[in-house]
Amino acid sequence: MQRDLAAGLPELAIELQPTGLAGHARDLARSVAAVGAPILVRVSDDEYHEVVSGVMDVPGSSAVSTVVPAGDANDHNRSTPSGC
Repeated sequence: MQRDLAAGLPELAIELQPTGLAGHARDLARSVAAVGAPILVRVSDDEYHEVVSGVMDVPGSSAVSTVVPAGDANDHNRSTPSGC
């Protein structure tokens, strides 16, 4: 996955940070947003709300959160209109 992301965004440094437990995604997102990293990517449905909340915890952050459709249920992809 890191190679695929890097190929599509060669100007950005890509760093994968797996989550370990409930709340960890929010902590990671908050840390990354606080230093002004431009993009946060979540690749499954499980902690998407944690990533969004972590970004929102940092007032004035320029970080953007997005989702790469994946995961067992892939709820986010199924509930998003095609073309979005």
